[in-house]
Amino acid sequence: MISRSFNTLIDIIDIRQRYCNIDIKKIECIGPKESLDIEKVKSSIKLHLKIQGRPVMCIWTSGIKLGANIQDIITTYTDVKHFILVVESVVTSDCKKTISNLVKIGYKIELFTIKELQYNIFDSQLVPVYRRIDKDEKEKLLATYGIKPINMTKLASSDVIVRYLGLDKGDVVCITRASDTLLGKEAIEYKIVG
Repeated sequence: MISRSFNTLIDIIDIRQRYCNIDIKKIECIGPKESLDIEKVKSSIKLHLKIQGRPVMCIWTSGIKLGANIQDIITTYTDVKHFILVVESVVTSDCKKTISNLVKIGYKIELFTIKELQYNIFDSQLVPVYRRIDKDEKEKLLATYGIKPINMTKLASSDVIVRYLGLDKGDVVCITRASDTLLGKEAIEYKIVG
């Protein structure tokens, strides 16, 4: 299960590069170990990346129950402010509160369970193409249609697509799918992460 979640996360990173125009460089990968404990978290499964020139650490925490100890794990990496954590099961309320506090002081923390990463949803033919649009394209879109972000259809920040693409509140995505009414044509829709 861990190796499948690892492969899916690698796919997600590739998808973020293609669909979100994000520059990602893989720096190092430290492979799976048999068992993990909090004292040895630095030797857990890790993938160190640079996204848009900023360091990102992906950590699989299999065998570790995450609670308030999440702060110890995260603050170990002094040069990293963006984390993708892959956990074995749901996290405790203490962990969620600690993550919330870390986000308030400038950290970006993405949380996935190993079970959520067993299948790459973008492999399904039923999932349309999602593409994050840049700030200039967003402004042009709003001006062209004379709308405000508040008037756009929302995508919840908890939506699996939003989480896979690593989108933030206020990001706009262009969704392209086969048209239901015109054979062989595409329908384009814009949504904002809310």
